[in-house]
Amino acid sequence: MQTLEGSLKNLRRVLEVVAENAATVRAIGRSPERDTLVAPVTEQAAVAALEMQPETQSVSGSDKLRRSLITHHFAHTQLIFFFWWVENDMAIPIDEMAEMIARLVIEPIWAAQSNS
Repeated sequence: MQTLEGSLKNLRRVLEVVAENAATVRAIGRSPERDTLVAPVTEQAAVAALEMQPETQSVSGSDKLRRSLITHHFAHTQLIFFFWWVENDMAIPIDEMAEMIARLVIEPIWAAQSNS
């Protein structure tokens, strides 16, 4: 299972990729079809997050649904942060943005998963 520190490192790398592809991210974020365009990314991110947690393979159906809700929320919320960041010309440095996302999204999700 990944650590919180590992998640933060991955988030910094994702933000670097978002910055490198800012024009594309901005176009997708502004598109009226944004939800349709990002649905496969959200779904794949949620599935990957579930697979990083081996214990989800043996949990009951209701626990698995709770974890699925948490990971879908995580994936969707991160995309919204990325769109906002690019729309605001990436004025917040990558490290600071990663820390903010960690405090607002990753840490609470880790806490929720440990309670489920």
